[in-house]
Amino acid sequence: MFRNTWNKMQEIYGNEGQLELLTAENYLFTKELTLILQKFSRGKILDAGAGYLSRKKLLNKFSEKYISCDVERFHPDIDYVCDLTGEMPFKEKEFDTIVNISVLEHTKKPILVLKNFHKVLADNGYIVLATPFLFYEHGMPYDYFRFTTNGIKELAEEADLNIVEFIKTGGLICSFLSLFASVFSLTLFMVHLKFLIPYLTKFIAFVCSFEPDFMKRSFYGMTISVLNKKNS
Repeated sequence: MFRNTWNKMQEIYGNEGQLELLTAENYLFTKELTLILQKFSRGKILDAGAGYLSRKKLLNKFSEKYISCDVERFHPDIDYVCDLTGEMPFKEKEFDTIVNISVLEHTKKPILVLKNFHKVLADNGYIVLATPFLFYEHGMPYDYFRFTTNGIKELAEEADLNIVEFIKTGGLICSFLSLFASVFSLTLFMVHLKFLIPYLTKFIAFVCSFEPDFMKRSFYGMTISVLNKKNS
């Protein structure tokens, strides 16, 4: 029951474009993602694994044209239904930016995803890839992997991609507090006090912001990796 309710919360917040307000980890991650997009995103953008289009509004701010795809039509406005590990319905070098958020862990062969991204990425384009490390099981039964920074480096090397930048978000304290807050948020949702969840999220995020950087080097919730083609 609780898992189904949590999934329903994610769907509601995702459809409202407010997924960052669901947990402190989401909130802090979105702040870092926004900075990365300001620096690297441009031109035609592919939201690969777009889900409920929860980040469409944000990505539109940093692109000239937004295209979405996912393995299922989770939202009626998804542009393409496709398997990221299979044949993708796009031209070679079609996209200036590819954004892939919390998707790679749900694919059985993540290397195929990065190789496909290499095909459809423009020579001077960037891939913004977000992968979990300290994170609960989600999207069951299709949750297969967690990624260290060295793991991402190995995958990138095999896909003929460079690592341009790594950003670690969250941390041990933040992961623990977010777990506690998620249970509390779930309770608020079930007793019809959903309007209080954003206040709880922002408070926990404020506390998490004081976590020392040295703790995040080994204990971190998510990694945002920026990749580009070798020799580009």
